[in-house]
Amino acid sequence: WTLVWFFVSSTLLTKLGSKRKKQVEDGYKEGGQRNWVQVFCNGLSGTLACFILAYVQTFGAFEGWEDAPLKRLLTAAFLGHFGCCIGDTWASESGTAVTHSATR
Repeated sequence: WTLVWFFVSSTLLTKLGSKRKKQVEDGYKEGGQRNWVQVFCNGLSGTLACFILAYVQTFGAFEGWEDAPLKRLLTAAFLGHFGCCIGDTWASESGTAVTHSATR
């Protein structure tokens, strides 16, 4: 659900400020300027943490690792990664939408 919330909320913020962004942002593109390579690279570490956590929860920890600390570490990595992504996206989308001058 974390990824769904990230996608939906970021999309709504992008749509809400699109008229204002057209006025203040040089090189504005409808729908954003990201391509699949940027999306893949930006989501890679959080997604890897998620897949490794799913593996650990299904099959147990790796040899020499205890389950509980590893699960906490991977959960923190996943939430921290996407927390940073959502903060960056929300800040740039809402900042551009409410600014009164051209971006630098």
